[in-house]
Amino acid sequence: MNNIFDRIGKVIDIKKLSFLVCELYKLDEYKSHEIITIGCDDFAFYLETRTEKYVVKILHHRKNKEDIKKFEDTYNIFMKNKIKCPHLLKNRNEEYISKLQFEGLNINLCLLEYINGKDLYSIKKKITNSDIDKLVDILVSIHNIKDNYKIEYDRYSFMKLKEVFEKYESILSKKMSIDVENFLKEYAKVDFNKLPVCFIHADLGRSNIIKSKNNELFVIDFMQSGTGIRLLDIVIIINRCIFNYKHINYSKKMEKYFLKKYQQYIKLTEYELEVLSILEKANAYSFAILEYAKLNSKQKRINYKNDLKFIKKGII
Repeated sequence: MNNIFDRIGKVIDIKKLSFLVCELYKLDEYKSHEIITIGCDDFAFYLETRTEKYVVKILHHRKNKEDIKKFEDTYNIFMKNKIKCPHLLKNRNEEYISKLQFEGLNINLCLLEYINGKDLYSIKKKITNSDIDKLVDILVSIHNIKDNYKIEYDRYSFMKLKEVFEKYESILSKKMSIDVENFLKEYAKVDFNKLPVCFIHADLGRSNIIKSKNNELFVIDFMQSGTGIRLLDIVIIINRCIFNYKHINYSKKMEKYFLKKYQQYIKLTEYELEVLSILEKANAYSFAILEYAKLNSKQKRINYKNDLKFIKKGII
């Protein structure tokens, strides 16, 4: 639990904070709270009153004014464009972001609508045709957003593979290093200037897609969102939502279905389809290398046989 509180700087009394949130947002009487352990960035908890349930998100203490502004701006873009997501709620001062001093901390928090369901990561089931239909509807709506907002590509994205590999090469097994080096020759041939850009979510993994009790899908976490390479969303959905290394043939079938369904609304270019498999692999390598970095804080070499459990999750 202490690792979660590291995101805000120290352990604080969440019950006491909950009473303050109820007052600040004019909510009903506090009933209970539960810390959310899924996710790896901000600190969040469920807040239940006598009549409603909400999500309270405390932004990571390292986020600066620009980060907080981006959080609010991108959320406003998603809500304005009627993307299926839990809405931000305003406090009694008609503000989305509440700035508080609490138990010696400067806190930036917001209150979100609660979606009664679970994220796809927690559900741990194979994605279905129905899930893909709904996910495509959301994705197309995002890709049709006309707002232009600068994006900073996440280090997990295929855009960052070369620098990620150079930074963490020393922790990889010899075979893994050779594999990535050989792949980088193919990756270097990709002309990113030929890839169409539009407004993208940029982090549509399983943990950022909520499935409600009535089987509707909602997206969350827009900190990476902005105007970027369209294919990044496609690749992340294929690698992180569709692909299941225990069901490879099923995964390939679902990938074809997903691409066909998406292209009923937005046609991918010939070049996008040509480089798609390369970028799927690039994104998977970036993810795998960064996972090694988490597990290998002492910079010891990792046996390549153990590496495979990560590689199989993302590389088809």
